[in-house]
Amino acid sequence: MPRDRERVHEKKMSPKAMNIFGKINSDIRALNSSVLILSQKMKYIVRNEKILGRNLVVLNKRLREMESRSGGSGAGEGDMSPLAAQNELAAINSRLEEHSGAVEEIRSELESMKNTFAKQQDVKEMKYVLDAINPLEFVTRKDLEEISGKKLKGKK
Repeated sequence: MPRDRERVHEKKMSPKAMNIFGKINSDIRALNSSVLILSQKMKYIVRNEKILGRNLVVLNKRLREMESRSGGSGAGEGDMSPLAAQNELAAINSRLEEHSGAVEEIRSELESMKNTFAKQQDVKEMKYVLDAINPLEFVTRKDLEEISGKKLKGKK
């Protein structure tokens, strides 16, 4: 049924109006695909943030285990020398700093995406406004003069 309405409108619309309508329609499709791509990227960012968070928890647990082992009685299996433990702690600390930097970068990128790109609701609202106004039914002054000029010539 909506297709029938479109066909009726197609018969009434000029080629210029059809061209404008086609451009608007393609712009809406492009915006919709951009919104879908952004939502996919945001899902990947959230997933990566969760993975980094789990990694931080595991590293923190290992760090606490190492601290408890080095602070213990000292005769247990797998004891490390203080220098080796210090080196491993430094390595873990550097990895922890890298991960926290990556998480911060992801957060800032996500924030910039939130501020830069239109939300799906905004695009739907723009589409609703365009459908309500229907700019293809408007006539320019030049078109009106052409139409009225043809009618006046036809009556003469």
